[in-house]
Amino acid sequence: MSTDAAAPQSLPGSERSDEPRGARSRFRIVSAALFAALIALGLLLAGAGMLQPPRLERVESNPFALVESPGARVVLQLNQPIDAPAEGAVSIDPEVPLSVESDGARVTVRFLESLDYAAAYRLRVSVTGAFTGVRAEVEHELRTPDISVYTLLRGSGGEGDRILADELIGGGGGRVVTEAGRIQEFALLSDRVVTIELDDGGGARLASAPLSGSGGGVAQLTPLPLSSITELRAEAGVSFAGAVVSGEHTDGSELDQALVLWDLSGAGGAPFVAMGEGGAPARVVDWRFVPGTTGVVALTDEQRLLMLNPSLDQAPMLLGRFDALDGFLPGGNELVLEREGEQVILDLATTDAFAVTPTAIGLPSPPAGPDAVSQVATDIVDRVLLDSSTAIDRVVDPSGAPAELRRVTPEGDAALFSPASERSSLGALCRSPNGRAVSVEVISAEGRPDGSPTAQRFSGTTTVFLNAATGETLRSMNGALSSWC
Repeated sequence: MSTDAAAPQSLPGSERSDEPRGARSRFRIVSAALFAALIALGLLLAGAGMLQPPRLERVESNPFALVESPGARVVLQLNQPIDAPAEGAVSIDPEVPLSVESDGARVTVRFLESLDYAAAYRLRVSVTGAFTGVRAEVEHELRTPDISVYTLLRGSGGEGDRILADELIGGGGGRVVTEAGRIQEFALLSDRVVTIELDDGGGARLASAPLSGSGGGVAQLTPLPLSSITELRAEAGVSFAGAVVSGEHTDGSELDQALVLWDLSGAGGAPFVAMGEGGAPARVVDWRFVPGTTGVVALTDEQRLLMLNPSLDQAPMLLGRFDALDGFLPGGNELVLEREGEQVILDLATTDAFAVTPTAIGLPSPPAGPDAVSQVATDIVDRVLLDSSTAIDRVVDPSGAPAELRRVTPEGDAALFSPASERSSLGALCRSPNGRAVSVEVISAEGRPDGSPTAQRFSGTTTVFLNAATGETLRSMNGALSSWC
């Protein structure tokens, strides 16, 4: 029997007891390193993000508002708040007067003039991040919509009359909107064209037809022919049309130069007759819708200017005495009138009147001699105001020099347009709804009166649409009485 002490026995696995302890230590070191790296990367990315320049995220605008009237706005939404833009930090090409406001990450640009139809504008804004101090230049291209334009082409040799349409800038093909035997005048709503049609007996009817050629046929607005219908106008925003009427009314009463309005919105109902100050229908020689409303201003045969709303049974308000009514300036409620040979502007919001500032020119002299044939239409406009200080004048030189259009400002005037042929003459001159363009009738030397009892025009007439600032020809169409007149 051995007396040696027994060798100590190792516990199972005790020979590997130090290895897991080292592995865990290494794992902690690696994990800590990775965590530190992630923190460093996060700080690096955050720092890089904080130093990012302001960027454009979205743009808010109404393209149609940009061409309709001054005051339309474009809102630029950025990705971060910015400091208020410095003076001159916002620009647009082509140049247009504008104002700028900012609030946090939003920049609001308001245009003080209407923009051109179917045009591209490059808007640039220099901005600085409110928290980062990083500067950037933000750019956006604005594209404005085109507009349809219309003329009346009166037939000859037994042909009927047609209303033609085309696009002002991007057109060229043209189309026929509606036709009838004899069309005296027309006016436009958003989806329909309203016409005065003459019958063989000399009576006049009011009708409407869809602009698209679909969506319903021609509707007769006057069940029976009237003695006369003149001064047809429409207000597309409220779907109303109106005209000066003589003849038997639907209620059996006899009208004499009465202003009658029709609600064509689909609501139906009897037409409205404008009542004068004494409670009887006013005898009206000229009138206009107050823009965007069913209200009207009407000039009576006694040269009294009334403001009223027949559809709301509103009593007439006397605004003063004037010789003629020329229409509203684009984009507002400033009414252009004539008094004692001078043009004045009446602000309907305040009823204050002030003088027009463009340089005055003489009106054309009538043709001399018993056999002279005048090619000046009875309702021609010799001057149209684009604003209170800028006008386009149709100039006729009694000495026989070619007719021309001139752009007039307080600083002076300059030639804008003249016909290609020196033998041609110029007819009715009218401005676009936004005042950025004008239309003028160019009458060939062979043109002769078309025989219409009212709103007479001439054969061989082309309507030319022009940029009102440069005189550039935008569109030419056969016919006269453009939709801007």
